[in-house]
Amino acid sequence: MFACCREITGRYVVDISLPTSVQASGEDGLQWGTMPALFYIDDSRDDLFYVDFIRKRRKLALEMDCFSTTQAALEVLEEREAAGQELPQLLIVDLYMPLHGGLSLIRKLRGDGRFSHMRLGVCSGSDADEDRSRALAAGADFYIEKPIDLDELFLHGG
Repeated sequence: MFACCREITGRYVVDISLPTSVQASGEDGLQWGTMPALFYIDDSRDDLFYVDFIRKRRKLALEMDCFSTTQAALEVLEEREAAGQELPQLLIVDLYMPLHGGLSLIRKLRGDGRFSHMRLGVCSGSDADEDRSRALAAGADFYIEKPIDLDELFLHGG
């Protein structure tokens, strides 16, 4: 467990206290009048910690929920949707996850109209063209190599 987050059934909730009046826009035309929201799913606690560390260090106004399993992330998405709560604009999942892999989650979300507005990304330490092709074929909007550059994702459209 690391200090920035607390784990609740496979998910980490990142507590932040940043201003909510930040304007950000991506090349895809999405506009956010409040903090953009990110779901980040990775089984590596080190990678989860690193992304949150960079967010804090760069003082990025970003609401971020971290999950260590794809199932935990999917459950929260479905709960939020059922309750009429705002869904994240962006979801990034690690390609190689135990049990239910990242591509499985991407396919599931792409096939569900409730989540069609979300930008979906796959991340990995791999720079193999085959991994990139598989991620895009599964329905990901983009593929990025770790470490994740949050500035690039939110300020320049990923």
